[in-house]
Amino acid sequence: MKMKIEQRKKLFDTALKAYSINGPTDTTTVITRQQAMDAKPVVLAMKKELLTSFPREFTKVLREKTDYTATDLISILRQLSRYHDRRIVTRRASKTEAKKRKRIHLYNLL
Repeated sequence: MKMKIEQRKKLFDTALKAYSINGPTDTTTVITRQQAMDAKPVVLAMKKELLTSFPREFTKVLREKTDYTATDLISILRQLSRYHDRRIVTRRASKTEAKKRKRIHLYNLL
């Protein structure tokens, strides 16, 4: 049992690093959807391990879909974080590009 808990912590830490978050206690790093898309190859490589290690209610998006969008990848991170009593908080911000305001979503771990 203890081995399984340690394995889950290690997998969670690896997933966080794929999303450019420095660890489970890093509450200052802010990520975007683009950084979530950059984590896609790592999440796909870890998919089987995540599905066997974590309970079903914390891997719902990972099980149900095969092609992941940025929103799906954030949902996967959110579900894994919930298992470890952490939260992913969303903020919307505006970014100006070529005289147009564009809405972007920013995420960080609490």
